[in-house]
Amino acid sequence: MKKIDWEDSRKKTAAYEYLVKVFKTTKPSVSLAMSFKRNSLEAARMRHVAIHELGGRLLLSLIHISEPTRPY
Repeated sequence: MKKIDWEDSRKKTAAYEYLVKVFKTTKPSVSLAMSFKRNSLEAARMRHVAIHELGGRLLLSLIHISEPTRPY
């Protein structure tokens, strides 16, 4: 799972407000873009601004895939 987040929740709130204002969109749209659930050109632009200008960090969650418990 990929996601863009901030260490300080106040910075996250300010960043979301800034992105809403700049991209003329809604807070849920920004949230979907930051959690990579929306994959459009505008969402990619929001993620770029969040990381490069607003101090957001890309978080990656490595998923462990286990082996089957019984043989086939």
